[in-house]
Amino acid sequence: MSLNSAPKLARFSRTVDLEPPTRITPELDLPSRASQRVLRELRRLAQHVAISVCLVGPSGTGKSLYAREIHRLSPRRHGPYVYLNLAAVPKGLVSAEIRGHQRGAFTGAIDRRDGRVLRASGGTLVLDEIAKSSRHAQHELLQLFDRAPITSLGGDQEMAFDARLVALSSLPLAQAVSAGSLIPDLYERLKPFVLEIAPLSQRPEDVPVVFEAAIRRHAASFGYSAPPHLDASLLSYLQLQEFSGNHREVDGIAQRVLASAAGVPVLRIRHLPQLRTPSAPSVRSKRERYETDRESGAVRRFATIREEAGFYGVSEATMHRWKRERRTGEGKREANLADLSHDSHDD
Repeated sequence: MSLNSAPKLARFSRTVDLEPPTRITPELDLPSRASQRVLRELRRLAQHVAISVCLVGPSGTGKSLYAREIHRLSPRRHGPYVYLNLAAVPKGLVSAEIRGHQRGAFTGAIDRRDGRVLRASGGTLVLDEIAKSSRHAQHELLQLFDRAPITSLGGDQEMAFDARLVALSSLPLAQAVSAGSLIPDLYERLKPFVLEIAPLSQRPEDVPVVFEAAIRRHAASFGYSAPPHLDASLLSYLQLQEFSGNHREVDGIAQRVLASAAGVPVLRIRHLPQLRTPSAPSVRSKRERYETDRESGAVRRFATIREEAGFYGVSEATMHRWKRERRTGEGKREANLADLSHDSHDD
């Protein structure tokens, strides 16, 4: 693409008015309230292409997937989707990477090259790890967020910037400012439209969906003609684990399960690798969770007592007793001594 073609592309992109899709990608349509809240905001913001969005969440929570979803749901979904990991760009090459350069602009610039800004014209430019980028890079980005015209290195022709900006950060923005890794001026431009993605440990109800999606995604690579079925107790067990690596860790576990299961049609708990958690939930915490779910009305449907017992990590006998105690008015007693003596084998 030539520099002179950029204004034409920009004008063309503004005339495209195709109806964007409304359905969320199944892999991101997660059931937790936190995830649904993010999706509602994401769907709303995607329609406004002039709005820059910042996705904040721990490593492995799928921020790049959400960024691509913003692009897919936007009126510019047919435009380019350009990704740049700012933390991986050497300080001396930041300007050239963002703005592009002319031949001979610096030592080693043997050819002219378009920057990410021009390549993203009419589409979406994703800036990953913005809070970990160099201060030089952040000052460069101020110009983009202000929608000011830019010039390539060694060039003298101004170019209009015509792309939606989506920033990603694994660090909370206010914390990054306090630590000195994010300049305040850039923070002020990022904070109006921030979507925070919670770690998977805070939304265990999402784990089965994330795991199932990973199984579907990788099944063919491990010789499956169709994804295997997942036993309900397996999904319930996964919900009790803490995945510090978030979606990325679950994805890795799914691949290890498929590799070790050797083509079995149904995946069960025994096919899981040894999972390490900080500590197994105590019987007291299991009972408290059971009572809290019922008091709040957040009760999912279970086909059998066995499935429900597996979900809460207790024996079927214990689950029968908990239900009996609730019917006789004793269910609200918090993990009394009888629980601890009867259920020690459940831990």
